[in-house]
Amino acid sequence: IASDGGAASVTLAGTGVAPVLSVSPLSVNFANVLVGTTSPAQSVTITNSGTASLTISTITLSGASFALDASATSLLLAPAASTSFSVRFAPTSSGAASGSVAIASDGGAASVTLAGTGVAPVLSVSPLSVNFANVLVGSTSAAQSVTLTNSGSAPLTISSITLSGASFSLDTSATSLLLAPTASTSFAVRFAPTSSGAA
Repeated sequence: IASDGGAASVTLAGTGVAPVLSVSPLSVNFANVLVGTTSPAQSVTITNSGTASLTISTITLSGASFALDASATSLLLAPAASTSFSVRFAPTSSGAASGSVAIASDGGAASVTLAGTGVAPVLSVSPLSVNFANVLVGSTSAAQSVTLTNSGSAPLTISSITLSGASFSLDTSATSLLLAPTASTSFAVRFAPTSSGAA
């Protein structure tokens, strides 16, 4: 500043501040989850990495098999402050599923990718019919084997194997009742007629 009364200088200083949105992790993989159940919650953390207050405007979920819980999530974060939300996976069918959580704020936007696989056991039985043909009354046929296979993608629990028919017998002594995916087990059936005629 110049004048006939002298000169002066005014120094100016300032610091620009801005919010910065940081999200971790940016992907969540729930791996294998049994169909009809819900996974444990996975937490996603939002941090204000900037130097001014951060306002979170929306947290939006996409993906029908996923659930979002943002009920405890703070929407205004001071610099260096953090908050979190949780996501869960509840598959209703077998197979891979994907989704995302979109976060919008005045410090930027971010998207968290979600992935998981619904798994379920599937019982396959072969053969579905056994014909012993002709067997002499008072004798017992050779054993016929029936194979049980888990054709699904989750462990299969066999709860019961029940026989009906007075002339038939069932041997499950070597039958496994818990089958891993693709695993098989078997049981034996025999026919011991006590009278003539079809049974």
